[in-house]
Amino acid sequence: MNGKIPTHKGPTSGRSYRRNLSLSHNDKLTTNSKFIIPPEFQGTPIHLHQSLLRADPFGCRLFGISEAIGKHLNYSKFWNSGSDKSTQVLLPSKVGMLIAYTPSLLAGVASFWVFSGSDDDGGIRFLMLKSAITIHFLKRDLEVLFLHKFSGHMVLNTALIISSTYLSSAASMIYIQHRVQGFPEPPVDLKYLGLLVFVVGIVGNFYHHYLLSKLRDKNVKGYTIPRGGLFSLVICPHYLFEILTFIGFSLISQTLFSYLCAAGSAAYLLARSRATRNWYRSKFEDFPKNVKALIPYVL
Repeated sequence: MNGKIPTHKGPTSGRSYRRNLSLSHNDKLTTNSKFIIPPEFQGTPIHLHQSLLRADPFGCRLFGISEAIGKHLNYSKFWNSGSDKSTQVLLPSKVGMLIAYTPSLLAGVASFWVFSGSDDDGGIRFLMLKSAITIHFLKRDLEVLFLHKFSGHMVLNTALIISSTYLSSAASMIYIQHRVQGFPEPPVDLKYLGLLVFVVGIVGNFYHHYLLSKLRDKNVKGYTIPRGGLFSLVICPHYLFEILTFIGFSLISQTLFSYLCAAGSAAYLLARSRATRNWYRSKFEDFPKNVKALIPYVL
């Protein structure tokens, strides 16, 4: 031994060294990113991670910022806020809401057919996610048709924005779950906890929608201060439970994109609930000061 570092001769030695160095670097990236990227995504192409980081949930956060600064999506109490509606297409609220939810319902239903092959069924986690998404948007359509009582309009552009946001989120969660089949399962399996959170969210959301529907009869078309359930603590408990629904999706799925969807939805609904609380305070002098926007006793 002469103390020199051995070198590899030949035309391929440089390429081999660079390849080994690249593999070592990737191993370090995988190790260092294990707390950022869920285990089922370890080893997937970097362009997939980059596309996820540019994906739709960040649109929800931008909508949240818009709500916070007073630029509201034009539906419900805020259907006539903002720009001149004489230049925009107005829809009956029921039609607008059906446009918002139905494409996502169809995507959920279609997923049972598109991924029905023996190699694509994805096991129980994939089945749970497809079912949860489909049930959620079926519930929303049924509520629009048979439960909600509408008094205003919805701007077509808003209906299309909401529809495309929901559709891209729902379809992407399902597709990405399909793509990660065969990757290692997460070290902590949260899918059954996610199912529980989803059920609590969807039941709580429906219950408070039911309470809202009972505030109006055939002779009352305006708004009143909601009562019952968690309305004594927050003005938008239905938003709180919708956030739980999306958290349920993310725990069932345990993918990076589903976590981003839950975070984006929470950001938007938090801002929307604060705007809703300010709206009630401006319309009703007797609005209870102790009633928060979204989280009891906190916010």
